[in-house]
Amino acid sequence: MADEAITNSQIEVFLDEVRSKLSGAYNYEPVDSTEKWVYAEVAVNNVASADLLSVTAGDTSAYPTYMGTSDVVASGDTINWIAIKNTTSTATTGLLVSLDGGDCAYGTADNILIGAGELCIIKCPLVTVANLHGRTVTIANGKASTSAQGSLTLTALVAGVLHDDSA
Repeated sequence: MADEAITNSQIEVFLDEVRSKLSGAYNYEPVDSTEKWVYAEVAVNNVASADLLSVTAGDTSAYPTYMGTSDVVASGDTINWIAIKNTTSTATTGLLVSLDGGDCAYGTADNILIGAGELCIIKCPLVTVANLHGRTVTIANGKASTSAQGSLTLTALVAGVLHDDSA
């Protein structure tokens, strides 16, 4: 099946004296017609932890539909592969992402932090759209604050391959 997600990453780690490189692919190819692409430009704020991909018409996440169809993303659709980019250029504003439907808030241990201009790519096939939450947080010294939510609304770009639960 065409329309696969192809990702290649490379990082350099450690001090110059013992430098090492890690690289690898993080690809995903939809297995059948029930797995569909979605793309949304999402407004994420500091007011409350909320679904990153909205299933409510008129909501801030652009009420995404599956690309090439009129099918709307539903709360029970599962996430096979997802890329989330924090587009803000404000270094002190990060995006917290929760995969378990819990509160996405500062001081919560089970969040993923995506800094300004950063991209996060994950495979989480047991996570539903309803369990994928986002919220802004203040970043200090490269870490999420343990005492302050973010002060800005940021735009996150979200692209993913979801299993269409209604297909």
